[in-house]
Amino acid sequence: MPTPRKYDNPAQRQAAYRARLSAAQTSQFPIPTVPGYQRWQVMMGAALAMLTSVHHEMDNYYQQRSEAWQESEKAESFVERMDTLGEIIDLLDELNTHTTKEKTIS
Repeated sequence: MPTPRKYDNPAQRQAAYRARLSAAQTSQFPIPTVPGYQRWQVMMGAALAMLTSVHHEMDNYYQQRSEAWQESEKAESFVERMDTLGEIIDLLDELNTHTTKEKTIS
């Protein structure tokens, strides 16, 4: 029994191929065969963007709470975690900036 056709005609097959090719080219991360250094830089940038987004959402959450909540022990714990996240973001940004400068020098 022959394999059933996925596409009705060659034009559909080619359109599907081009869509797969386009999706692969717009990938957030470089191809795995690229040297690790470049991949790591992209991954650190993505991590930095995600953590910054989390910090921003946490800050908005805190600002939207009542004054009574902001003075509670839960809020103190929340602010400590948010401050720790801010420190992590600063360290990652410093690492990413240092790595970028190091690469341009060499």
